[in-house]
Amino acid sequence: MTQKIIAVFAKRIKDPYLLAAILSVTPVTEIKASILYAASSGAKTWLAALCAFLSSVALAAVQSVFLPKLFGLTKKHSRSRRVMLLLTDRIAQKADDLLKKSKGKEDRTERLFLGVFCFVALPFPLTGIWAGAFLATLLKLDAKRTFFALTAGNFTAGGIVLAVAVAAGERASLLLDAFFLVALVILLLSFSKNVVSKKIRHKRKTI
Repeated sequence: MTQKIIAVFAKRIKDPYLLAAILSVTPVTEIKASILYAASSGAKTWLAALCAFLSSVALAAVQSVFLPKLFGLTKKHSRSRRVMLLLTDRIAQKADDLLKKSKGKEDRTERLFLGVFCFVALPFPLTGIWAGAFLATLLKLDAKRTFFALTAGNFTAGGIVLAVAVAAGERASLLLDAFFLVALVILLLSFSKNVVSKKIRHKRKTI
């Protein structure tokens, strides 16, 4: 089903490797879904993976430099800040965990760097360079460390998915459906949690 939805856009773009590059820099799909779609559509999976990786490297470079500045700008606008916090609530919890575990450690920066790398390297939905870039920004990693953590993690995740996609062949379409189903469940749970938390805070204020 997911393959058919993406195929609608594929008809307009036509070049499967350009589509792989576009999907790799799109939130939710990123390099993982990009490779799975390429494998299920009959394109040369390794070439699609290469295009996807190079495209995502360019995105990581932009995110490393400009995302911290974007966060700085949202501090001046309360509405923008609330929207940003809503989108990054799940990632903020991960950042808090990493900060607590690394507190007081001499190699704290290296531990935070490794935490971002491991997070992005997971071959699961919503743990790609978009979420990783937000995580690195919340951890206040410098642009250089952020870029290398995102790139190395994305390469690792892409390599794992590529191996699985090649082994699965045309059955990669089933993995693609599962990928989006898991992503949808995570997003719904995160949204529901935010709504419940907001209601609880509101009740506490009224008491």
